[in-house]
Formats: sequence, C-alpha cells, structure tokens
Amino acid sequence: MVATNEQLDDIASYLAGKVATIAVGTDGTAETKTDTTIGNQVFSGAATVTSEGIGEKTFSVRLQAADADGDDLKEIVLLDSGGNLLARKTFAVISKTNNFELEFEYTEEVANA
Repeated sequence: MVATNEQLDDIASYLAGKVATIAVGTDGTAETKTDTTIGNQVFSGAATVTSEGIGEKTFSVRLQAADADGDDLKEIVLLDSGGNLLARKTFAVISKTNNFELEFEYTEEVANA
C-alpha cells in the first residue's frame, strides 16, 4: 500500500503540531534514539514551522546577536510543550559571539519507503 500525498501531509502536520520549542546547547556527545534531554542548554525559543513540500515540515529558530554570546554551540533539539525531547542533532562547533545572528533549521520528511 502507498500513502497518498494527502496522508503524508496529514502525518507531517500531526508531528509538526507536537513541536513547541527549539533549544540549543553545548554538548557534542553523539545523538542516540534513547536521548531524553539536551546536554547543556544555553538558549531556547518558540519553533517556527513551515511546509516545504509534500510530507515535509521545517522547524526554525533565530538567535539574536546577544543570545548564547560566548558559547560553543554543538547541539539542537526539538521539544514538545511539556519539555520532552522529540529529536536531537549534534554538529561541528559554532562559537557564538554578539557579532552575528544565527538561524537554525531542522527539516523532517514523511515519505513512502
């Protein structure tokens, strides 16, 4: 059986409705499916959600110049309204200063296998 584009969009919208917050931290430990918390949170903000295509949702958050100033950022997480960890991704260090703003985007796609 193949899911229709309508169903893929419905599933993606349901999942996107669970995401409330994006948090950024300084723990570069590799992510695992058993992670339950962000390693060392230094910033959080309300997630902005956009539709990118069939079954795709992109979550974004913007750090202003003063946000996380002086921190070595290494992880991003998606949290639900209760603070439960939904997804986590680590990345090469970004040394944040007040000289620039930074926007993070995280895209999830629901698709037929």
